Amino acid sequence: MDAKYWIDTLGLKEHPEGGYFREVYCSEESVAKSSLPARFQSTHALSTSIYYLLEYDDVSRFHRINQDEIWHFYDGSPLMIYTLLEKRMTVHRLGRSPAKGQLPCRSFLMEHCLLPSSKTSALMHYWDAP
Repeated sequence: MDAKYWIDTLGLKEHPEGGYFREVYCSEESVAKSSLPARFQSTHALSTSIYYLLEYDDVSRFHRINQDEIWHFYDGSPLMIYTLLEKRMTVHRLGRSPAKGQLPCRSFLMEHCLLPSSKTSALMHYWDAP
């Protein structure tokens, strides 16, 4: 099964920052903009979940993350996730092979990656470890 199979099967659409995605969950409850920190521009759902896919040569452009995100790795080649926090770059490897350094980043469960919100930016790209 290649990327096209997953894009078609899961009904993924192009993501504005790169790759493909589909929202698979959005809570019915939300938090009003007036109750959120200033970095939020509108009302936000309490929780959402998406499928996200990068093809072999795709990248996700650097972007600011306004709320915490949890990444689940399901299939395919491992990823490198770069985070910038107060002028410090950290590289996280997300995948299924701990022997190759593919560990969850700041996580409590294998194959999950927690990215903290606010001053963090992130970029992911395909990583093919030997």
